[in-house]
Amino acid sequence: MQLVRYADTIQAMQVLPASPAAKAGLKPGDRVVAIDGKPVLSYAPDDIEEMFERGAVGRKVTLEVARGDKTQRLVMSLKEII
Repeated sequence: MQLVRYADTIQAMQVLPASPAAKAGLKPGDRVVAIDGKPVLSYAPDDIEEMFERGAVGRKVTLEVARGDKTQRLVMSLKEII
């Protein structure tokens, strides 16, 4: 998954097929509003990278995303990246 910040919005630009993000239902263009209940803009970019790239395998991460005019929660389970 590749997240990009545009002003005050964090958007999913790329979601790899069969990745934990894709399995959770994240789609390119989704706007990430919160991670684990905390507003996404309150995280430093390095903290987000650390969470997803070095997080414990099997850890559940809840993303609150806006798609169109609806907001939904997606739960993904982190896995090891080789």
